[in-house]
Amino acid sequence: WDFAGQDMYYSMVHVFLTSLGIYVLVLDLSEWSADFLQTPTELLDSVDFWLAALTVHAPDAQLIIVGTHEDKIEEDLRPTVHARLNDHLERKLEGMPAFHKRLCVNERDQLLFFPVDNSRATPEGQQSVDHLRAAIDSLAQQAVVETGEIPTRWAHFFNVLTKSQTTNGQRTPVICLDDCHAMASSLGLGEAEWEPCL
Repeated sequence: WDFAGQDMYYSMVHVFLTSLGIYVLVLDLSEWSADFLQTPTELLDSVDFWLAALTVHAPDAQLIIVGTHEDKIEEDLRPTVHARLNDHLERKLEGMPAFHKRLCVNERDQLLFFPVDNSRATPEGQQSVDHLRAAIDSLAQQAVVETGEIPTRWAHFFNVLTKSQTTNGQRTPVICLDDCHAMASSLGLGEAEWEPCL
């Protein structure tokens, strides 16, 4: 899922979070450099909300934090911006021990996040993207090993759900949770099995 980070969507976030996911929290680094005297409260609140939401709704999920638009920050100011964000993340994550093992840290740069140059106009910019890609690939491979094989009946349930979304050749954007439960029961998925399958 690609879930919008604006606060107007906060009330629905719990629907999309699961411990089986890999979450990429994306922050615009250029916003963290706008005012060097004080980081805007809305940026801090947004980061804090997403970390708290993941702690509550997906405590066993993998997390990677990405700082985009590093190319928009003057090169001599980048260490200051990195330190500002990293310090905030350190303070916040101190009280969230669930993430101590689940957060993918940027060991190369000794940061809790991965700064990325969106322009990729320089070799260093391309390396930042390649470094992030390698970290996400590693997380995905780790998740596959930890999750194990997905039962065939889960895949069958997914196919049934997908087909049920089509009526008269038109795809419906939603399926009622009660209908999902009924379909799962008809396929022999028990109470403890059908929700994680979603």
